[in-house]
Amino acid sequence: MNDYRLVLRQWLDERKARNARFSLRAFSQKIGISHSTLSQIFKGERNLSVQTAQRITNQLKLSAEEKELFILKVRLEGANPEERKELESKLLEIEHFRSAPELSAESTEALSNWPSLAVFSLCQMNLPNTTAVEISKMLELPLTLVQETLDKLIAKGLLRTDGKGFMITERQTFNLGSITDILRLHCEILRHHTKAFMRDNPDRFISWHESIPLASGQMKEAEEITIEYIRKMTGLVVQARQLGLRSEEMFSLSVAFSNLLPSRWKP
Repeated sequence: MNDYRLVLRQWLDERKARNARFSLRAFSQKIGISHSTLSQIFKGERNLSVQTAQRITNQLKLSAEEKELFILKVRLEGANPEERKELESKLLEIEHFRSAPELSAESTEALSNWPSLAVFSLCQMNLPNTTAVEISKMLELPLTLVQETLDKLIAKGLLRTDGKGFMITERQTFNLGSITDILRLHCEILRHHTKAFMRDNPDRFISWHESIPLASGQMKEAEEITIEYIRKMTGLVVQARQLGLRSEEMFSLSVAFSNLLPSRWKP
């Protein structure tokens, strides 16, 4: 749904569903433009400017991701062919990230060790010839372990084979209900981080640590910023796939908010 008019209509319909007396005029007042202008926009007689789109997203108190999506759709309408291709790719990236379903508890358990997660993540590239042999070489894991892992992930429905290689059936996100498995995975990845930092190639790291005092009311915004950051970083995977780039190394990216105050921990 790349037409921003459909998005506006959806917002209007949602408000009407909550309040039958909510009208087009009330909606125009809500988003800060005149009733006649909004009517012309809905009819396709007038375009929405990027500046007005930004004002609308602020009035509706949308999340950073929702704002970005809407403004990209407004920009798409007046874009030239080259810009349009770039904007459509960006929209596809965001929609793909947003539509990811949660992993089941069983699937989360299947990915709760580093080899499984590494194989799963590598297959996400959907590059040609992603075979067990290639994965074994790249991850420096025994071929037998890679094959066993692939077989397990295929049996769980997390991967499928196309006869040439392996690919993820769809992008999925971890289910926080499976916190025990997620914690086990994080602990295992931290052990790998420790070994990696002790090796003789520190120039291969991008590392940053910051302790930040936040008000509890800011956590929602912190979550939105983190999601946007992770989405943009995983977008590099999509770019690599589109450009046909070969994966040469495997990196781990983790963002975690941990309360450092003992008084706030559970007993």
